Amino acid sequence: MFYLYFFVIILVSLVFRVLCIDKAAGLWYDELLMYNESMLSVIDIIKYSINSELHFPLYQIILHYWTLIFGHADLSLRLLSAIFGFLACICSYFVSENKSKNLLCMFLFGINSFLIYYSQEVKIYSLLVFFAVLNLVFLIRICEKDKGHFLWILSAAGLVFTYTASFLYVIFEVILLSVYKFSKKVLLTSLGLLLVLVPAMLVILGHFEKYTANQNWFYTDCSSFLIVFQNFFSPKLTALDINNVDYFSSLIKNFDISIFICVGVSVLIAGYFIFKSLKNDNINKIIFLSAVMFYLAYFAAFKIYDTGVLSRYLIIILPNFLVLIARGFDFKKSSIVLISCFILINISYLCLGRDAAYKIGRLGFRPAAEVINKYADDGDVVLFRNDTEILDKYLTKKVKKVSVLQDFVFKSEFFINNEDAINKLSPQEKKNYIRNYLADRTVSQNITAVYGLMYVLTERNSKLFIIVMTQFAKYDRDNFIKFVENNKDYNGISYNNLLYIKTLLDIRELCDKNLKFINSFKSGDFVVYEYQKN
Repeated sequence: MFYLYFFVIILVSLVFRVLCIDKAAGLWYDELLMYNESMLSVIDIIKYSINSELHFPLYQIILHYWTLIFGHADLSLRLLSAIFGFLACICSYFVSENKSKNLLCMFLFGINSFLIYYSQEVKIYSLLVFFAVLNLVFLIRICEKDKGHFLWILSAAGLVFTYTASFLYVIFEVILLSVYKFSKKVLLTSLGLLLVLVPAMLVILGHFEKYTANQNWFYTDCSSFLIVFQNFFSPKLTALDINNVDYFSSLIKNFDISIFICVGVSVLIAGYFIFKSLKNDNINKIIFLSAVMFYLAYFAAFKIYDTGVLSRYLIIILPNFLVLIARGFDFKKSSIVLISCFILINISYLCLGRDAAYKIGRLGFRPAAEVINKYADDGDVVLFRNDTEILDKYLTKKVKKVSVLQDFVFKSEFFINNEDAINKLSPQEKKNYIRNYLADRTVSQNITAVYGLMYVLTERNSKLFIIVMTQFAKYDRDNFIKFVENNKDYNGISYNNLLYIKTLLDIRELCDKNLKFINSFKSGDFVVYEYQKN
């Protein structure tokens, strides 16, 4: 029976990670950034990571060699993450001496919706979870058998060189291991780990301002940290790309039986087994406290540096909690009933839920690129929101690419005149500072000048395409000003997005005055506007 259970769990884990893996819309923005970086030489990947990225480049280097062997198709790129997600499930079997608990642990990993979701993305998170599981396995081995020290060092190094913030997590592990199981061997292991991580420490210290710089890519408030627990333990995922405004209030407002069961019951059952595991077990306390300390450290960074946080930024501690649930399980009737309910809720949602993890699409850029490929000619101009290289994977036409943020927003008269003052402000202070500018109906002189230069350089009869996400295409000048004047709406959108919408309206106003409007295309999650120069 053991081998049958093992085989079924393996099969379930694999199936949920490969179902619907080839998303129709293609790769989304962050995935394309990761892909473009992996296309550089390994030396250039390392240089770019040190100078421009927030994370170390282990995943990008692995992806680089993966594409050399298996190609650049979206399916191939996503399969790498699925493999690491699947391997994490298998490795989770080795977290205790009890085979039944190990099978349970592997099953919890296999049906966890959050892990399934990120096993289908061209991002660092699946690799990060793989190293996190290995790290826990060898940490437990050290505590129980005084073995696995070298492999623990390697897994910890893997964490750090995949995800920079892991450095804190590893430090917390070293501290807790020293407190609960101090020995000469542990001391030497800790020193060995610190020696391996010296290059990482030097990079972090040398570029500390990069990691602490105020960012406002998306909305974050204190309640955003509660979203983590829903996504960790519930099959009903939420706020994967942008946080809800006041998560707890919105949860209560939309409360129904599905939220009660999928979120409330799931989180409570998970919490019960986690805290049950802590009773008279120092190993479980190390696992628990290393996760909690990392969580609190991230919260402190949010409060001090106004850093944004999404659930995926804390995914490194999800394996800790799943391992604790399995290790906290016993074979009493109450435990069997509770864990059965937990598994039934998760499996049922994965099989029947319309927004089950593997069914969730991505805001992919392939549909927008298909419009450009069909209607544009070589030499036409295409306006993107940000990175002008983002569509290169899908474009077949040799178009001129312009960034709304880089080429217009940050060259606007307002931004140039106030840049020094703005850069010293926190994200919320920045938003307050620009509020009057956003409500101004007039087009900035510098934006007019940049547009004018682009217009002069554009040949007669050539076309200009503006690619806009549907969430931004809904705004005209009047409803955007109303949006800016509404405090709740205004607080729920990022600084960069506010500037983008304002500038997009300015550009479209200039295009409507000076160019011939040809058509607009709704393609996937994008609207593409086509203009022509007479």
